[in-house]
Amino acid sequence: MKEARKAALGFTPIILLLALGVVSVQVAQPVHAANSSVQVNIVDFGFSPASITVVIGVNNTVVWTNTGAADHTVTSNNGAFASGVLAPGNSFKFNFTSPGTYPYHCSIHTFMMGTVTVKGLPTSTTTTTASTTPTPTSCSPSTCINVTIVRDAHVGGVGYSPDSIIVVIGVNATVFWTNNDTAVHTVTSSPGDPVSFSSSQSPGLSTGDTYEYTFTEPGTYVYHCIYHSFMVGIVVVKPPEASATSSALNVSCSHNSVVVGSAVTCKATVRGSGSAPTGAVAWSSSQPVKPSGASCKLSRGACSVKITALAAGSSGLLASYGGVSKNSPSSGAYILTVTTKATKTTVSCKKSVISSLSTVMTCTVKVVGYSPKGMTTWSQTGAGSVALGSTTCTLTTVKSTGTCSVTVTGRTAGQVQLQAAYGGDPNNRGSSGAHTLTVDVTTISTTSTATNPSSTTTATTTTTTTTTSSSYYYNY
Repeated sequence: MKEARKAALGFTPIILLLALGVVSVQVAQPVHAANSSVQVNIVDFGFSPASITVVIGVNNTVVWTNTGAADHTVTSNNGAFASGVLAPGNSFKFNFTSPGTYPYHCSIHTFMMGTVTVKGLPTSTTTTTASTTPTPTSCSPSTCINVTIVRDAHVGGVGYSPDSIIVVIGVNATVFWTNNDTAVHTVTSSPGDPVSFSSSQSPGLSTGDTYEYTFTEPGTYVYHCIYHSFMVGIVVVKPPEASATSSALNVSCSHNSVVVGSAVTCKATVRGSGSAPTGAVAWSSSQPVKPSGASCKLSRGACSVKITALAAGSSGLLASYGGVSKNSPSSGAYILTVTTKATKTTVSCKKSVISSLSTVMTCTVKVVGYSPKGMTTWSQTGAGSVALGSTTCTLTTVKSTGTCSVTVTGRTAGQVQLQAAYGGDPNNRGSSGAHTLTVDVTTISTTSTATNPSSTTTATTTTTTTTTSSSYYYNY
């Protein structure tokens, strides 16, 4: 288990001298970098990243570059912009000047979709507590903590670095988050946190912006980016002095990584004064999960639940102990990585003989995964050939399986390999499958006698019958 991904969270035995009060939030005046562009790659077959947020006057120019092997377009759903056909290697640039949400797609491959959210700069910056101190470029862990939003955080992987920190009230409880990425991000508390906070009022952190927050309420805070929900971080806030009536809660899971749709066992262990703490522990998360119970009852100071992950990404699990008798409330958190599911794609064709070019055969692709959605793309190779009714079809999903079909007719004799490629979705990896058809040509000769007053002529007439046999296999 990776210690960097786990927060052994809670209170060390301490006396809480601070009365509960109003949280002091300081939002530093944002300093925006010069207007820059946001890059989006067009891959086969999708936009990466598919969803971006830009701010007018900061990074409101978007450049799409076709890095795939096929032609694509960037076409607004409401007609605001259109690139025309972009051959591999070509780019399209658009400057957004009005706030709003702009969904778009590829007009050649309509299953390829993306969204640009455009926000305007605020007319003024509001601070909940007056401060004229400029945002420091760095600080010592003995006085404050620096957290960086890393470059390319918006395309996945690590978002906040470090993603788990511990601070002490009155010592180093001020945290500075600085955005080093090209996309806009936020630092936003999650349900279950002791106090709510967010940098989104500004409307977020553009490139180079810093958000400052001073914690005054002990507890465990799980925060995230509202634009990129897979970005999750933890702040453990401890009070300044010891108490004989405090408790500490530690969260551990049987695995720190789990495939979407699978379950992992997570355990809460509460340590307190005297005998083992009793009571219950409540569970919540920053991402969609399904716990076996919303809470679990402590037995010998520990209890467990099974957590089923419902979406890929990083999930911040939060466990909260309400406290009883001599043991005060405490909380703990754990960052669980949820990975996409491998899929299996197979292709099968209706077992019927094509007796003529007008006879139609149906071929079906089946994708097995975690409720796979989206489209499959069909192609063919081989000495023979067939006519495809369509080169794409949209999956219809029932539970863990998605299916769709195309029509096929024989065209040229020989072996044909039908291929169906599934591009994947946010919870499923792409895969492909193939089906081999053999288009047979049988020649039948007949003889007829022509009527001619002076001679008899024998002519040979050839009749061609096209039949198809098949087999299939899959790749994943």
